[in-house]
Amino acid sequence: MCGVFGVYLFDNYDIVDLIKLGLYDLQHRGQEAAGIAVLDQDTIACDTGLGLVTEVSAVKNWSRLSGRVAIGHTRYSTTGLNVIENASPMVVASPLGPIAISYNGNLVNPLETRRKLDDTDFLTTTDTEIIARDLVYHIHHGCNMVDAILALQHDLIGAYSLAILTQEGIWVTRDPYGIRPLSIGQSNQGIFVSSETCAFEGVNAEYIREVENGEILLIDSEGYTSFKGLQKRKAICIFEFIYIARPDSNICDKNLYLCREECGRCLAREHPPTGDIVVPMMNTALAAALGYGCETKCRTVAAHLKNRYHARRSFIQPNQDERQTTVAKSRIIGPVVKGLSLNLVEDSVVRATTTQKNVQACLKAGATDVDLLVASPPYRHPCFYGIDTAVFGDLAFNRFGGVEGIRSHIQARSLRFLSFEGLCQSIGLSPSEICAGCLTGEYPTEITDEARLGKMSLATCPR
Repeated sequence: MCGVFGVYLFDNYDIVDLIKLGLYDLQHRGQEAAGIAVLDQDTIACDTGLGLVTEVSAVKNWSRLSGRVAIGHTRYSTTGLNVIENASPMVVASPLGPIAISYNGNLVNPLETRRKLDDTDFLTTTDTEIIARDLVYHIHHGCNMVDAILALQHDLIGAYSLAILTQEGIWVTRDPYGIRPLSIGQSNQGIFVSSETCAFEGVNAEYIREVENGEILLIDSEGYTSFKGLQKRKAICIFEFIYIARPDSNICDKNLYLCREECGRCLAREHPPTGDIVVPMMNTALAAALGYGCETKCRTVAAHLKNRYHARRSFIQPNQDERQTTVAKSRIIGPVVKGLSLNLVEDSVVRATTTQKNVQACLKAGATDVDLLVASPPYRHPCFYGIDTAVFGDLAFNRFGGVEGIRSHIQARSLRFLSFEGLCQSIGLSPSEICAGCLTGEYPTEITDEARLGKMSLATCPR
């Protein structure tokens, strides 16, 4: 879920401000660490820190950095501890000069790749360093950047969207399936690359197009040049549509707000309301709730309030204690729900941490009953591509024994999910165009034994 952002300026502007603006708009993708790497003549200056972009940029004094080419990163840790050594961008030396990498995704064969580099002294525990060292390995063996990235694509299994800063410019690529999003935009100031299109508006850039799955791009003073990489069927992550990406972003040229609103409409057709009013659970379910209410003509009320000054998302916090604390920052407006039964609309149920707290909060505030409607199918399987959904047994569907077990745990009167067919229809993509491994257990890549280790146990999570 990390955020990747980069810019190649045509002239001298304040590049740090542009990178910060881009990272602000990608803050929802990672809130544990942030960093920036700037090319200044033949050197790369890199500054990273733990915390939000505002916190890190102030403490590290990013304003002292200057140059015309830069990349940035907001981190959500799936592989590697949340320590400063694992923050990105990461800079390594190479025969072609210094290289900095910002990366979003997760590898399923990191140990296999690392074993090939057994004479390398690794300084971190992240996939990012494995990617960087493997890239340098191929450069050391005579590859130019295009061939080195192509070799990288053959070595790596998993999801990765990369922005690679070199003396030539910014090299950009996605894994052969394009599991994680990445797009390019342009303004009169320069060319931009971003994990999500929402970041382009903040820097007054226009969206140009997505980086194709497996495509290799070089962004430089001439614009951008495309090279053919290793390409397989497109398999964009379905959870980007359900929850991860901002509603004002476009993926596969589809606006996510409209996709989520249509999910709510489809949910209403599959499961008509049984309560008095429709209530969205958190901002991420707002579009689906409005679609549900519009389709059913049932009054929709924004009775769930989150403190706007508490920026952190509960789902992406690194441990259960922090997720519980973040959930506690939200409130139900009691007089709005008192004496009424609620059609409570949620975007997804993964661990049920947020869901249980909010259903109980509604009942405590005076709601007579809560019927929970989820605008996606049950989340049943671990994600191996960059979402920290821990082990098989941590997922609510498995931990509590299916839909009825979740319903009983969260104390809802009923619990109903959007069908997988309804989800695909709502976003306008076929099952062959998406990665829905978390829902179906069918993954686009091989899942290695090392990736499965520790993910598939029910015994690791107490009931």
